[in-house]
Amino acid sequence: MRSPLRQGDLDGLCGLYALVNAATYLCSKAGKPLGGRERLELFQKMALKLFRCLEDRRRRRRDPASACPSIAFLWEGTSIRDLPPMLDELRDFLLERVEIRIERSQPLLGNNRPDNLEQFWSRLRDSLEQGAGRSVAIVGYAWRCDGVEEGHWTCVKAMTDKRMIRLDSVGGKILLRSRVTIKKPTRQHPYRLAPHDVYLLALAQ
Repeated sequence: MRSPLRQGDLDGLCGLYALVNAATYLCSKAGKPLGGRERLELFQKMALKLFRCLEDRRRRRRDPASACPSIAFLWEGTSIRDLPPMLDELRDFLLERVEIRIERSQPLLGNNRPDNLEQFWSRLRDSLEQGAGRSVAIVGYAWRCDGVEEGHWTCVKAMTDKRMIRLDSVGGKILLRSRVTIKKPTRQHPYRLAPHDVYLLALAQ
């Protein structure tokens, strides 16, 4: 008999979990922890906001019937393009419910875009350290599994020279620098990071 499926084996909801984990961490740092019902409500609101945005995109296509169904994000997952509407919902929810203001940025774009892994790592680490423990990074990465590239979103709360310390929905607290690349993945470096797949969320001063 095959092993029982685990949550995440068939769904692509890691982006939603990464954002809820980020909100939970930041609220705790602000001294206003989120309860279980609040986290569930935030999850629901972000999922509904994303679904409506995907429906709007589908309707604007020349041939809406040929587009992937909007509900497919449940199993296909989310891209960097899908994060802004969910981040808007997260910001509004925390401001309304717990009076916490969240600022967001993409710290590895523009003039700060890294040319290599060393720059990627040091610049993201510097951005997190500037938050003095009151910021997190939403980081997307990809790897190859059975010849197919898979993606994952995670919440990073801190970094060292060698590690990303994560709050991750599928377990695994650490992502080792020695295992990642910003180029084509290899057996030694199976995890591919991309500068545009990073958002920094911080408690407003």
